Amino acid sequence: MTTQDLAGKILQWATKEFGNNAMLPDERALRLLEEAAEAAQAMGVNKEQCLAVVARCYGKSPGDPVKELGQVGICLLAACAVMHCDAQAVWEKEARRLFSLPQGYFTDRYAAKVAAGIARGATPTTTTKEQ
Repeated sequence: MTTQDLAGKILQWATKEFGNNAMLPDERALRLLEEAAEAAQAMGVNKEQCLAVVARCYGKSPGDPVKELGQVGICLLAACAVMHCDAQAVWEKEARRLFSLPQGYFTDRYAAKVAAGIARGATPTTTTKEQ
């Protein structure tokens, strides 16, 4: 399977699991940031270092999103190399794991992220009850 095919399947899965907000660039960026922070923590980066990196980034003007994603990819490949793992094998294994989980598996975890303000969640709707 090509990377583009896998990306399409992942977006289908994410939309099915989390709704149409999964297709929004800022929601994808939040999930990318979250996973990057978790990977950094797992690789020995402390909270203060992480916050300092974020502060430094936000002290500069925003870059081009496509260029920045390219740099994320380069960093992912380098991180996998120093961890002695194959990037493609790692993401394919994770995709298989995600696809094997029952729909709704992440509902409570995602609701907690929405409540914490770190995920968009569903667009709120209101109903009016006639009294």
